[in-house]
Amino acid sequence: MSKKGKEPSHQCVYLDTDHIQDFLWGKPDEIRAANQIFQKLRNSIKNPDIKVRIPFVVVGELINNLVRDKKDNLISKDDMDSILHKFLTLQNELNADLTPPGKCVYFAACELIKKDDRVAGSDALIVCQALCDPYSSHLLTTDTDILYSTAIQELEKDMRKQGKRKLTLRIASEF
Repeated sequence: MSKKGKEPSHQCVYLDTDHIQDFLWGKPDEIRAANQIFQKLRNSIKNPDIKVRIPFVVVGELINNLVRDKKDNLISKDDMDSILHKFLTLQNELNADLTPPGKCVYFAACELIKKDDRVAGSDALIVCQALCDPYSSHLLTTDTDILYSTAIQELEKDMRKQGKRKLTLRIASEF
């Protein structure tokens, strides 16, 4: 709460794995699209009320995908160092917090998986991390199972009705 007793005015933008991975080692058109999104975010965070968050689960998925692509010879060892440097630079430029999931996230993810089996483990944790943050305004993803899940939309509405969310969460591929 602020000094005058008003609710904080900040909003949080959550990033899914896909945009970051596209930026780090995607195809040229994926890199271009991710660059556009991250440039919009860089411009937006000039407003101190806008925060960027990257869930720990996203970092884990990035590392897993990077190791898998290295094993499949899609990425060289030299590229791995460059990719790590690019990730840390992006995280710094966006002033993005790397955030762990809390208790709410696990319970919400279990509920979500029961309602929509297309939204699996790590995706459910990422979505629910954004849902359990009452000030999250956006979750940026290209995952169509997440983008079009009515179960996620219903869970978000229920959480707002229960007073667990202050803002409507917009799940979209672009910012």
